[in-house]
Amino acid sequence: MVANPLLNPKKIKLVEAMSKKAKARTLVVRLISTAGTGFTYQTTRRRTLPKLQLRKYDPVVNQHVLFIEGKK
Repeated sequence: MVANPLLNPKKIKLVEAMSKKAKARTLVVRLISTAGTGFTYQTTRRRTLPKLQLRKYDPVVNQHVLFIEGKK
């Protein structure tokens, strides 16, 4: 009778499964001026929220304008 090689304890290899690392809760985003000056701010937002739109000061045009979230 031939022994089953799958049941031989010397032939069994143990494989440890590693779980993936959790994603960060916040993202660093760049806010770009809609005045077209190229001025930017960087801030953080939670990953689950929609894209940011903030009214902030743009020193190039010397007034408050809308800043929208752009690509990093």
